[in-house]
Amino acid sequence: MPFVAIPKAKQQEALDMITEYAFAADAFNLPQEVYQQFGADRWSHWGNSNTYGGRIDYPLHQYLVGVQSGLLEALLNGTRLARIRDTEVKFGEENTITIPELMSQITNAVWSEVWTAPGENITSNRRDLQRAYLESMIEIVTDAPSNMPADARSVARAQLRDLGDRITRRLTPPYSFDAYTEAHLREVKAMIDKGLDAGLMIQS
Repeated sequence: MPFVAIPKAKQQEALDMITEYAFAADAFNLPQEVYQQFGADRWSHWGNSNTYGGRIDYPLHQYLVGVQSGLLEALLNGTRLARIRDTEVKFGEENTITIPELMSQITNAVWSEVWTAPGENITSNRRDLQRAYLESMIEIVTDAPSNMPADARSVARAQLRDLGDRITRRLTPPYSFDAYTEAHLREVKAMIDKGLDAGLMIQS
């Protein structure tokens, strides 16, 4: 039996759900009272610690970014992107979410705070997600696995360059970012520049 493409509207619905509930700015905006209820793991068994890596309190940031990083890795997996690229040929670009569409939607959701002027302060949970995004995209550009399509590398490079340009504009005075956000954005811009330069040297 031949493969049948999932309708593009259904693909878009699935991607919208992921970006809304995992990558949007308010995706994990729970009341502080809820976070305060996350307690220690007191279950103990031979060979198992009843702490979180030595901590008796709940490592909130670590677990949140762990969930988000897993989703990013799944969406940007080389095999998945290769299948998307093949599907564009088999069924037509108009019938599938393309690699540029996928990466653009992820980027817009993860970096919504800097996507439009004048920009907003970025919370600690969001900064962790943005670092995870940056690591994944820079890896595609500089050290992608053999199954990663070359087109995906080109699109990732374009996404990073656009993001870097937007950050540069947001950091052009006057701006009113808090100390965390400004330091984060300056570090991100430096990492993007270094990653893009390294990617060009590898390809040349």
